[in-house]
Amino acid sequence: MTISSLFENLQSKDNSSTVATQRSVFALKHYNAAIRELQTPHKPDIILALLTCLMFVCIEVLQSNGDVAIRHCHHGMNLINTSNPPKWVLHYLLPIFRRMSILPFYFGDSQPMGYSESPTIPECFSSHFQAQTSIDAIYNMTIQHFRRTADYRLGDMRNEPATPDVLLEQYEIHDLLEQWKSSFDKFEAETPQGLTHTSLTSRIWLFHVYEVCMVLSRVQFVTDETDYDAFIPNFTRMVEGARKLAGLRARSTPSEFHFEMGFAPYLFFAAIKCRVLETRIEALRLMGVLCAAQESLWNSHTLQVVAQRIVDLEHGISGQDVDSFVTQYGVLPPDIMRVRHFVIGPAESGSDGSGGRELTFYMTTKDGGLYLKRERFPGKGPNEAAEGAPGVFEVDLEMDKLSLSEIETWSSTRSGSV
Repeated sequence: MTISSLFENLQSKDNSSTVATQRSVFALKHYNAAIRELQTPHKPDIILALLTCLMFVCIEVLQSNGDVAIRHCHHGMNLINTSNPPKWVLHYLLPIFRRMSILPFYFGDSQPMGYSESPTIPECFSSHFQAQTSIDAIYNMTIQHFRRTADYRLGDMRNEPATPDVLLEQYEIHDLLEQWKSSFDKFEAETPQGLTHTSLTSRIWLFHVYEVCMVLSRVQFVTDETDYDAFIPNFTRMVEGARKLAGLRARSTPSEFHFEMGFAPYLFFAAIKCRVLETRIEALRLMGVLCAAQESLWNSHTLQVVAQRIVDLEHGISGQDVDSFVTQYGVLPPDIMRVRHFVIGPAESGSDGSGGRELTFYMTTKDGGLYLKRERFPGKGPNEAAEGAPGVFEVDLEMDKLSLSEIETWSSTRSGSV
């Protein structure tokens, strides 16, 4: 009942209406009742508790309450780790919690939720589901490793050699990716030709995850963004796969909400790290075709706005629509123009009392140092996800070591051109 009411509010264009308020009160009432039921003295059934935990995560994700959603994820993983659950739970629910366990690395304190041991990859997968379970585990390892090595890219360890334990983690991920690809190739060789729409979607999804892992597991220590150019073929394959999938879909209004992460974060990654302009623009277009308005805690509109602005900055596009700007196709932007990293947060209210977001871009100086470029853009509306929605890798740096550029205001017409 709670999820249904919140979803209806998400679809509503006017969250300030009396009906929307009534739905919110109704949802809160049933949510609190469910929590009280789990707090009673009797020990709840483990399967019921885990299913309820997943529903609680969904409720908080619908409201873009990242911290609370992550706490529920932690609780679910703790139950799985300490309760000796039946095989049914490990087969069906653990993969969902494992995918949810990536949220702290995008929206939280980056602390792992447990159950992160290396996956055992069979010689040949028996299904797309088995292949996804394995690549999800590898993806979690890759993201954790990428977060742990942030100082080598943006912090005090820039240009320093990696420690043996860090390199060992990297080699393990590379080995797992090689095993996964070999197992999946054998699975496809033994699978009858002619993919259904469902199996094609699964295959494209799996290879989006695989390609992202291939890139992120090889750029942990880079200080030059031009190193990403070696992975242009990976980004191209991702966009081509998404284009193929989009061509098979009937034209319809994109979904408002997906409980789990969809294609948006992967296409966003391609748009901001592939410096081939045609590929970037196509990735942006496909985000509008394939992606729900909100995918888990990711807000697709925010991702598009950020990616568009990064493309504008790196290719020297200013004050022109995407379809009308003049630029040199086939020429990659020089390293000094490339955005190293970005952080998004709330901006101070303007003189007219309007709110918005502040984008902080990490740029490089001619001598290899870093400086910050800050810009402000307005929020889209009440249904836009909360601060931090793009799920960027936040890095704590000593700001006094960086020179700050002035805050520039990005007009609503530019932010709405995506």
